[in-house]
Amino acid sequence: LARFAGFAQRRAAVVAVGATAALLLLATPLGALTLGSSDIHSLPTEAEERRAYDAVTTGFSDLRVEPVTVLIDAPVEAPDVAPLLDRIAALAVVDDAIIVPDLPADITAVDFTPTGETSGADAQQLVRDIRQLDADVTVQVTGPAAAVVDTQTHLLERLPFALGIVVISTFGLLFALTRSVVIPLKAIVMNCLTIVATLGILVVVFQWGWGQGVLGFEPWGALDVTTPLLICLLAFGLAMDYQVFLLARIHEKWRRRDPAVDLRTANNRAVLDGISDSGPVVTTAALAIAIVFLGFVVGDLLAMKEVGVGMAIALLIDVTIVRGLLLPATMTLLGRWNWWRPVARF
Repeated sequence: LARFAGFAQRRAAVVAVGATAALLLLATPLGALTLGSSDIHSLPTEAEERRAYDAVTTGFSDLRVEPVTVLIDAPVEAPDVAPLLDRIAALAVVDDAIIVPDLPADITAVDFTPTGETSGADAQQLVRDIRQLDADVTVQVTGPAAAVVDTQTHLLERLPFALGIVVISTFGLLFALTRSVVIPLKAIVMNCLTIVATLGILVVVFQWGWGQGVLGFEPWGALDVTTPLLICLLAFGLAMDYQVFLLARIHEKWRRRDPAVDLRTANNRAVLDGISDSGPVVTTAALAIAIVFLGFVVGDLLAMKEVGVGMAIALLIDVTIVRGLLLPATMTLLGRWNWWRPVARF
């Protein structure tokens, strides 16, 4: 029995390391993530609005990229305005600059056309660079790229608050279910691995365009700014749902363990029985939900395709790598420490 237990531990260690490495490898492209507003790009190429946009931008090169508009509360003749505009025009990501005519004399507005796409990485960097310039006059920046930058900033400002609510509530509910501190922490980490791996795949499929032939879309070098947020919320909730299914049965088996059996052996039996009993239910539920989300793929809006494919990928990763391999492997490795709690009596 000791030899068998040692073999099980080594095998669990190999599975846990391999599954974690696979998830981190899938998450690697996330470092190249670029967010933008899909705007007209969310429509299929055969849509009337998209064809009209393509005709205008192709026939009139000046309209291909929408500018970043800088509004200064001072006349163009003011001593601080001309040097400021020269500094902006000298930025590496500026392709052209045109003064906006027919404005009040005490206001200066200039359209700076960025390199790249309308709300691409260069345009967003231009917005940030302009806002970081020191100026003695009031400078405001607007345009599609500025809207994307402001959306990202707003989401990042609210993200700690949202994550705090999710993490605390998740930890509290799983603690109430299992009376363990280790299991809720492990569940949160696993859900995060699922999410980052999913977003990494989405970067490859949509931002890099590897899935355009199969999914029928035209890549535009970014993901919609709302996609990561929706994926995080939906995937975390569904992953936790399946986590509860499995952990409830495993905890039930653990509580009914034979006191005469070694704790590590009892833990391994609880994990095996819990996975065996609830695994088919979780797999069937995941497949059903995945089919629903794959229905988004047949739609025409690119942002909906991103969410549908992302959720289907998240469910596939969660059911196979995370719940099928990583969860039982880590629980086998930890043994009785899965059920550790700071207070002996609850």
